[in-house]
Order: sequence, then structure tokens, then C-alpha cells
Amino acid sequence: MRHIKKLALLLLIGVMVSGTSFAAFINPSESTIDAEKKGLSGRKMGDQAAVVLLVRNSGSSTTALSITANDVVVYDTNSDDGVSVRLTTTSADGAIAGIAVSTFQSSDASTGTTAADDYGRRNWGYILVHGKTNAKTSAGGTNGNLIGDLMITSKDSGAVTFMESVTTNDVVSVLRVGRNVAASGGFFYDAADGTSTSYEVQVDLE
Repeated sequence: MRHIKKLALLLLIGVMVSGTSFAAFINPSESTIDAEKKGLSGRKMGDQAAVVLLVRNSGSSTTALSITANDVVVYDTNSDDGVSVRLTTTSADGAIAGIAVSTFQSSDASTGTTAADDYGRRNWGYILVHGKTNAKTSAGGTNGNLIGDLMITSKDSGAVTFMESVTTNDVVSVLRVGRNVAASGGFFYDAADGTSTSYEVQVDLE
């Protein structure tokens, strides 16, 4: 009886160990895993993973500002539909949506006010929500980011900047630090050189 109990215990330990080992070495290509496999579909090892979204320029005037590649955009809280975006004009805007990877105009009809109204019109384009790209920054010399600094929206239209420097002994400033961190859309690969108006960034919003 004692031998049977010992054998049962050994079998139980064996199952637990093999189960743990299996969990630790899951093959990410297995079709049974319920997960999105970024960078695997149609790509080879070494290619960066990139995720883009189709969005709408909420400008409803035919003369409204276009969104161009490398512009940072935020979700339009007036449209409030989760698909309409506009150029950022606020520092550390928590509504950051991504970086434009294509140029798209404002609506080609001044009557369009919703995404449904603009179906099939010219004011649709793609933004990067995960991956490496170039992002517009403010004029040379005014952006002082270092490599690895958090990337946040700037008050300059369509631009990104780095987390502002504040004193931590001021309650308001501490809250501002929290807002900066929460509104981060990724980080800078390049340090500011005082002249460039575009830097490589890693977008991490997906």
C-alpha cells in the first residue's frame, strides 16, 4: 500500500512538472493559442512588427488642414466615435491616437459631419499605433529629448515632444508628471540635435 501511494505521488509530480514545462515552452506558432501574432504573418525574422489603423480626418471643410505622414494625431473628442482624429495642439494630450503614415486631406464635401457621412471620401488614411517610424517635432533647438525619453504630444500642431521637466516638490507639478507619463505614446530612438524637425520614435499605443 505504501508503495502504491509513493508511485501515485511520483506520477502526480511528473504530471505537474511536465505541465509546467509545457506552459513555459509554448510554441507561438501553434494554432491553438488565442493571441495576435504581431510580426509573424507574412514577415521574416528581423522585420519589425507594425500595426496601423484606418482613421478619418475630422476636418469637414474642404479647406481644413490636411494630415501628412509623420504628424501626430489625437482622437477627436467632439466627433466622439473612436475613428475620427485631428492634429494635436495640446501638450501631453491623453487622447493621443498615433502617427500618420500616409497623407490624407480634409473632407471633399463641407456637409460631412460624421464618419458615416464621409464614407468613401478622401479624408481617410492610416496611422501607426505600434512600430518604428519618424515623427514630426517642433522647430530645431526647441526639442531637447534624449534617447529613450517618453514621447508625448506637443502644443505645436501635429508634433511630438518629450516629457517636460518639473519640480517634484510641487503638488501641481507631480500631477503634471503623472499626466505626462499616462499620455506617453512611446519613446525616442534619437536624441535631439538642435536642428532636425523629425526624429525616429517607437510608437507603443497597441
